[in-house]
Amino acid sequence: MNSVKLVKGNKQYKFAIDQCKLIMGNDYISKFSFLQMLYQHAMNLTISEYEEERQEEIQMYVDESIVDRRKVRYFKIGDTFEFQEDFKLTTKSLLLQYSECLLNQSLHNETISTIRYLFQSLSDSLNIQAEMFHFRFHEIDAKQLSKLLNVSIVQDELESNVMNLSYENYYTLQLAVLYAIEQEKVFQTEVYCIVKMDVLTPKIYHQLKKFKQIKFIVILNRHECKIDVKDIYYFSYGNILDFANENQIYDLFSYKLFRMEDIMNRIDQYFNDGSGTGNNIVDLIMK
Repeated sequence: MNSVKLVKGNKQYKFAIDQCKLIMGNDYISKFSFLQMLYQHAMNLTISEYEEERQEEIQMYVDESIVDRRKVRYFKIGDTFEFQEDFKLTTKSLLLQYSECLLNQSLHNETISTIRYLFQSLSDSLNIQAEMFHFRFHEIDAKQLSKLLNVSIVQDELESNVMNLSYENYYTLQLAVLYAIEQEKVFQTEVYCIVKMDVLTPKIYHQLKKFKQIKFIVILNRHECKIDVKDIYYFSYGNILDFANENQIYDLFSYKLFRMEDIMNRIDQYFNDGSGTGNNIVDLIMK
């Protein structure tokens, strides 16, 4: 489990993350501030004059060591149908990277070599016709070929698009693409995927847990599955609580429940059994 800290001026947010962190709670103002810092780091924006004057440059620390922004890779999966833009195969497109991974597989080597030979033959033919000019095609590789592709979704053997996907399929399809990329690439950097969604379902949560290198920061409103409470970073009025931090949990809850095992059981029941009530210690702390 890694410790991640975002710092900007006198604000900081710190949480431990194993494979995913679920951003929950109803303190939307504090949550907005956290997301603003996270997205600013992800977008690698140039520091503004305002920030420079106030000494508010954004910094990320992993296990207490400052991280060079160039050594952090971000993916994003949104809740406002941005996935449709991916089909344009722009530079940051998941589908472009996925197609490159597929084309780089060894079973396509012979075919790509043949395509290179045909392009070379065509350029030779053009050069014979145009004596005063020399024509040469760009180097033909997986990256160049992927830009020539048109991609669409197939459902029930029919061509489809993002607007035909169910809620769950909208997320699981993007996660499947990202998982395929992870299987083909060995990332040399810290890799995070920011996911925004309304409801975390069992299928989506299970799919998130399959990843090895990519860590997920998931912003959600509610969940319909049993979750590991250590995955939760909870924003409530008065308390921002990382449930992977046992010292922080104990300091908040121990005055009513003295044993750590009892505390964790009550927290697990609160989030996974729907047993939270106005008299529940977790309810009282969260309000």
